[in-house]
Amino acid sequence: MTGTFVKAGQRIAGALLGEDRKAWLPHMALWLALVGGAVAGAAMQTLYGAAALWCAAAVAAGCCLAAGPLDDAATARSAE
Repeated sequence: MTGTFVKAGQRIAGALLGEDRKAWLPHMALWLALVGGAVAGAAMQTLYGAAALWCAAAVAAGCCLAAGPLDDAATARSAE
């Protein structure tokens, strides 16, 4: 994630020098998602203690289940 933050800084510098003005947004969004997850995890830990790990496991499982159809669609497109 440090690389993402560095890349965002490089893209911001590029935007100030006249390059693509929005190239830094995806890098910063990824880094902010990491920070948001850390803050949410800390809040959950404070509120629920060790039980907060089950929430993280449920979110991870949900992401895996949601990504399954996406992978199937990509595989079907590449086979054509």
